[in-house]
Amino acid sequence: VMTMTTFATLLLFSSTVFVCLASPPQKQQPNIVFVICDSMDGRVVDPSSSVYHTVNTPNLDSLAASGVNFVNNYCPSPQCVPSRSAMFAGRYVHKIKTWSNAQGLCVNWSTADPAHCADQGNNSYWNTFDYQFEKAGYDVQLYGKVDVGGGIGGGFHGSSGSTYAGLTAWTRAANITHPQKMDPRTLVNDKTTNPFAGDAKIIEKCVEWLQKNGTSTKMPFFLYCGINIPHPAYHTNATWLAFVNESAVTVPTWIPFEKMHPADQYEAASKALHYDGMKTFSDSDILSVRRSYFAMCAQRY
Repeated sequence: VMTMTTFATLLLFSSTVFVCLASPPQKQQPNIVFVICDSMDGRVVDPSSSVYHTVNTPNLDSLAASGVNFVNNYCPSPQCVPSRSAMFAGRYVHKIKTWSNAQGLCVNWSTADPAHCADQGNNSYWNTFDYQFEKAGYDVQLYGKVDVGGGIGGGFHGSSGSTYAGLTAWTRAANITHPQKMDPRTLVNDKTTNPFAGDAKIIEKCVEWLQKNGTSTKMPFFLYCGINIPHPAYHTNATWLAFVNESAVTVPTWIPFEKMHPADQYEAASKALHYDGMKTFSDSDILSVRRSYFAMCAQRY
């Protein structure tokens, strides 16, 4: 059993990161377990926020209480691929030009859009933190969701290293405000028998590697575990809904479409949140989505 001496939680808009530094022998670089999830509302683990009381997260609270909880950290982009790309590269989104989920880090000039690579700077991949850990003599292990482009994650243990090609960047430029996502209500299933089973397998693989190699490896290790939850779809069940304080789940104030910033208008339309004047969404619909989301924040493996 390794003694955890340091724990840091970085609260981000689109992801939450848990970094554990395991206590190694003296005069040796620390071992690092890096756990990241997708689309976590950081206020869920911020005791100073009203959202904190919406859902009970005892395991996350315990981890935060034993380390440092950075409640004022924010990710550099509200979209997941640009945010993770900036984190991996240690550079702002506007520096590496990862503007959308369809534009991650460049693999190389021959397999990506040459103009994008030239604009981005073709060396950005080689400066990512996984590569820097390798250069520093670490045994780097990547499990689960990576999705930053650059070929990062490819060839590792079930990790995904690509970004998907989407229409978003093209239609935004043309001001085509048509739903590109499914109606959120169709993504809710609060009677799922085994929600996010894929995440459970990733966690099992991380734990298995840690138990098998954590105390025997001669090199310091960097173990990355990327899970998807609480990213939509909104799949949960009664076990996790029991952790939600339903009286604290409210219907947020919705700004009238005509008063939104154009960028917000586009996002609202493209994510199927605005059509027919929003008349199709009842308070009950919105509460159903939000309850399921908070239940996903509570799920543990």
